[in-house]
Amino acid sequence: MYEGKIYECNGYNSRQGVAIMVANSVKDKTKLVYKDDEGRFIHVSYETDGQFFNFVSVYAPNNCIERARYFKFVNSYIENLQNVIIGGDFNTTLSNLDKGGKSKHSFDEAYRELNKTICNCNIFDVWRARNEGKKIFSWKRICNNILQQSRIDYFLISKSLSPNVQNVYYNETSFSDHTYVFMNFNFCVVERGLGTWVLNNTVLSNVNYVKRVKEIIVESINCSLYDSEPLIWWDNLKYRIKRYSQVFSSDLVKKKKKEFFYIQNKIQRLCALQASGIDIDVTRLETLKLDLAEPLQCMISNNCNISGINIPMSEKVCKMFQHADDTTVTVSDKKSIDEVFNVFELYGKCSGAKINRQKSEIMPIGKGCMTENKQNCHGLKICENEILLLGVYIGKNEHVCNELN
Repeated sequence: MYEGKIYECNGYNSRQGVAIMVANSVKDKTKLVYKDDEGRFIHVSYETDGQFFNFVSVYAPNNCIERARYFKFVNSYIENLQNVIIGGDFNTTLSNLDKGGKSKHSFDEAYRELNKTICNCNIFDVWRARNEGKKIFSWKRICNNILQQSRIDYFLISKSLSPNVQNVYYNETSFSDHTYVFMNFNFCVVERGLGTWVLNNTVLSNVNYVKRVKEIIVESINCSLYDSEPLIWWDNLKYRIKRYSQVFSSDLVKKKKKEFFYIQNKIQRLCALQASGIDIDVTRLETLKLDLAEPLQCMISNNCNISGINIPMSEKVCKMFQHADDTTVTVSDKKSIDEVFNVFELYGKCSGAKINRQKSEIMPIGKGCMTENKQNCHGLKICENEILLLGVYIGKNEHVCNELN
């Protein structure tokens, strides 16, 4: 049983009904405004942070004449409402893209009335706006071995609410001949304008990522909303880039994990052979260990937020030295130190490896210094003299280092 508030509206013949379900955490902020007697229309308002949102659930009649009359009523009812979210079974397609098979979209009276409502009330089909040429169907039926399908279930929302929609999608179900329509909506106040979104900018160094984002922008410019509804166009573009970036970043992480575990399994097999008394190629084992550390080296070298040290008489920038399980990182500012530890944390989640902080130390050079808070934060000892780097002593006193070397 659902443990929230249910606003319902049932028809007399028990053949149709609509409902709006509200979670217990926000039920005190909602109220029933209106419902009809036929189980086809219900309106619930929701107030949060001084804003009112109007939710309407609809179930349009199958008969075209009745449906046209129904949409006339919907038009007159919502035309003066703000922040409108209408969802349900409209029993009407909005274009040929919403029809499957040999059947075609009908420009009948019901469609014309619904289209008039969309224009008059400044609402739009948010899924179609974000999936211009895509074909997905919310209703399916097999009749005489022929599949009939159409998209007649959708959300129509006020254009001003476009930035609040995080995503909208369809999911199949075996419980009905209709599919689920999901829309994740953020009720926080969203400022219009250029908009902001935090991107992991390390992907900007990936040629394939940059190429695809440019293609998305070019494709979006050809969209009709570019001229007619620039704010909605901008929200849709941000959504597409954000979604692609999430998928791209996720695939990168999976790829890194796959490479790591592939090498790790080889190392474990070699170790198992040696433990069984079988001679192994130790050089091969050392090479695999170096390969195991390579993803870490790539993550640091390709990170734009980590500033290395310029090598004199060269255009190269040095960020990292590695040999087996020994790693030395050289950076030129304090922000880079924090970013290095972020990379270490991510690498640790993928590989299970951790920094041995008891054996690790940090040495500020030149005017650089570490505050006590930073020392405690990273848990590293401060080296005041010299450290051993790939068999060579380096430090603040050149004479002492030369003697040691």
